Amino acid sequence: MITPEELKEAIKKSQIGIQDAEIDRIINEVDYHGNNKINYTEFIIATMDVKQFLDESNLQAIFSQFDTDGSGTITKDNIIVAMEKIG
Repeated sequence: MITPEELKEAIKKSQIGIQDAEIDRIINEVDYHGNNKINYTEFIIATMDVKQFLDESNLQAIFSQFDTDGSGTITKDNIIVAMEKIG
């Protein structure tokens, strides 16, 4: 699970100019469980929503934050490592 704070931190580290209010709006729209966290499925949905605001290079920057081993895929272990880096 990803908290709103963790997602905001990852986006900020990617140097993408999305305001916190916009991130909050996206999270509120995709947090179907209402637990103020994003699970894998909700993350995919959020990424699709964010895509309308980002170009390919920005999406690649976010993806790279989570693809910690450079394999081209994001695994559960990658997410754990990425979240540990964020703190």
